[in-house]
Amino acid sequence: MVRTAIVTAIFLLFSVHSHAQPVGDTDGDGVSDEFDNCTNVSNPLRNGEQSDRDFDGAGDACDGDFTQDGVTGGEDYALFRSCWLQQSSQSQCCEVADMNNDDMVSLVDLQLFMLQFGAASPGPSALPIDLNKPSGCD
Repeated sequence: MVRTAIVTAIFLLFSVHSHAQPVGDTDGDGVSDEFDNCTNVSNPLRNGEQSDRDFDGAGDACDGDFTQDGVTGGEDYALFRSCWLQQSSQSQCCEVADMNNDDMVSLVDLQLFMLQFGAASPGPSALPIDLNKPSGCD
């Protein structure tokens, strides 16, 4: 009886713990802020990783700097616009412009892009950001 109670208590402890949001998960995407590549905008795990298609350290959902010049501005908008309503598989640039990774550059991506427009750099990210990595759009 005692053994069953202990096993049940351990099971419940691990069950509750495994479904809880990480401590310090500002954007609620299930990734703790200290490891989150996009701390203020949800960039949820897909296949065990957060998306960062240009590998610069900033997650796709908070990286509108497609040209890797450190600013989300007019050149990035022109690239975004060229991919509007296209599948992300059309080009590497369209893949990066698909900020929510649903395989189509659409309204949700535009909303995410506009949150970044005018920003001095992508992010914020808890990971180091390296703008020297080519995005395929620069």
